[in-house]
Amino acid sequence: MNFKITKLEIENFRSIQDKVTLNIKSGLFSIEGINYTETNSTNGSGKSTLISALFWALTGSSLTNEVLADEVVNLKTNKNCRVSVYISTNTDEIKVTRVRKDTELGNNLFLEINGQDLSCHKVADTQDRINKLIKIPFSLLRNTIIMTSSMDSAFSSLTPQQRIQTLESIRDYSIWERIRDEANKDIKEYTKQITDNSLEISNLNGKVETYKDLIIKAKQEKENLENTQSIDKIEEEVATVKKAKDDRLVAIREKEAEIVEFKKTSPSSDSSDIAQKMNTIVTEVNDLKAQVTKEKQDIDNNIRDLEYSKKDLQRDINLIERWFKEDTCPTCGRKLDRTETEINDNNNKLAQYNEKLAAITTEITNYISKKENSSLEAEINVKIDNKRQEYSKLQSDLNNIKSIKDAYDRQYDKLQDELRTLQMGYNAFDVELGKLANKKNNYLDRLARYDADIVEYNSKIEENINKVKDLEANNSELGNKKLLSDFYYKLLGAKGELRPYLLSKDIAYLNNRMQFYINRFFKNTEVSLLLNNAAIDIKIQADGVTKSISSLSGGEKKRVDISIQLALYDLIQTVSQSKFNLLCLDEIESLLDPIGCEQLIEIIEDKAENIETVWWITNHPSVKESIAQKILVKKILGKTEVEEL
Repeated sequence: MNFKITKLEIENFRSIQDKVTLNIKSGLFSIEGINYTETNSTNGSGKSTLISALFWALTGSSLTNEVLADEVVNLKTNKNCRVSVYISTNTDEIKVTRVRKDTELGNNLFLEINGQDLSCHKVADTQDRINKLIKIPFSLLRNTIIMTSSMDSAFSSLTPQQRIQTLESIRDYSIWERIRDEANKDIKEYTKQITDNSLEISNLNGKVETYKDLIIKAKQEKENLENTQSIDKIEEEVATVKKAKDDRLVAIREKEAEIVEFKKTSPSSDSSDIAQKMNTIVTEVNDLKAQVTKEKQDIDNNIRDLEYSKKDLQRDINLIERWFKEDTCPTCGRKLDRTETEINDNNNKLAQYNEKLAAITTEITNYISKKENSSLEAEINVKIDNKRQEYSKLQSDLNNIKSIKDAYDRQYDKLQDELRTLQMGYNAFDVELGKLANKKNNYLDRLARYDADIVEYNSKIEENINKVKDLEANNSELGNKKLLSDFYYKLLGAKGELRPYLLSKDIAYLNNRMQFYINRFFKNTEVSLLLNNAAIDIKIQADGVTKSISSLSGGEKKRVDISIQLALYDLIQTVSQSKFNLLCLDEIESLLDPIGCEQLIEIIEDKAENIETVWWITNHPSVKESIAQKILVKKILGKTEVEEL
């Protein structure tokens, strides 16, 4: 039956005073604590109170043996301690409520199934009913479904006889047909495996014959290759190509020497002096033209300035003449009253102005004549013609030098082309040598591949022969197992001894699961349970040395205990009639070093994928960091509060 714990209600239990309701959700949760009462300590906050309350409600016992009955009641209220556990099964809804020092109900235990009160008059009778309902001894429940840091009653700490009793308590040995069907299933499985192995043996034998044929074929092909080709023939081809390459190298060296000698006949290509002289002539011609232009511009500027002065004098003359002719002043408009002095002054000014005007007119005439009759331009034109003739001669010399240089360059380029042609032919010999090298390597590779194939085929033959031997040995072992299963199958038809068979299967399962966890913690270590008549011994092999459980260090023993208890949990979930959705871990990482803690984290994270809900009470930083979902337990002023993050 699947027992799914869905809700937990806690009130006045230990440090929890106000009612706390926890809905059991799917996933991996870390239960972390802060004790504000003791300078923000992580201890004493009430983390373990959650699973202790769950265990107390179901069993009436505390996880810690030193706690007395009334000590579960909250110290401040000292009354009304109450814990309720809600459980869903395949068919029923179950509620278990345990109270202590309740003002109305006293010390009592209540069981409800589908809303019907099935509590007995006596607490012990109700507890017995709950025990029969769950079917798993609470001592086993405490160290599998609930695992604490101390593991005082861990499987390794039990006597060999108690270990037998613990395993027997997991199964219901009265279900004969179920076990008989299991034995029958094993018989069919062994028969199928034997048949499959026999077919595989036949297949492997066929492969052996095929590989033998492939070896014969590879040897024949290798012989044919050695008959058609040889290293000596390839080496002869290489020698021929190398000789032709050397001859070509001689031709290249001769051509290079010819080019060196030809370069000695190189014509002078220094035409920079001629070009510089030509540039100088161009500059000089431009300077001469600029002189003519400047002279003309200077005469024009002087004529323009004299014309402006002439206009100014003519205007002044006109004003004086108007002064003599008109009655009013030509400038201010007042009536003129000409005095003798003014008449004499104006006559003197008029005479001066006319004299200046005549002088300016004469100067203008002289500049115009100078401009028209200038000899500078003619002189400069003669010089320019001479410079142009000199420039033409230099141009002719430059063209002659370029023509000679072009002829030389053409011949030089021809020699360079011939040299490049020889070098290309030389490089072609390298390509041919590369092809011959590839041909040689390919030949050797093919020979090596034939040899490698022959070695591989022989290895495959040996491998398949070994597989055949293993399968035949496995068939022999399966035949023995089939005989044993057949014996138990027949035995189950009437009264008989079932325990050895079932115990052997459970122990085999435990050994398998236990070694799975051991391998996560240790290297080169095997831990196994051995059935010895009416006892179960624990065998430990570490690096080939046999050890006892008592000889292990605290950390080693803790790893082994965790592996065994997790394997027991798996066995319960696999074969027991009672399966739980919840796994509670209370600081089980204690005594583990950092590496062991990391290994444990990986194990629990993997395991959480197959368990609906995992609660992990912890103070360890690595555990906290690795778990995303959290339940925070805070103790403030002596009261524990629970918060789901």
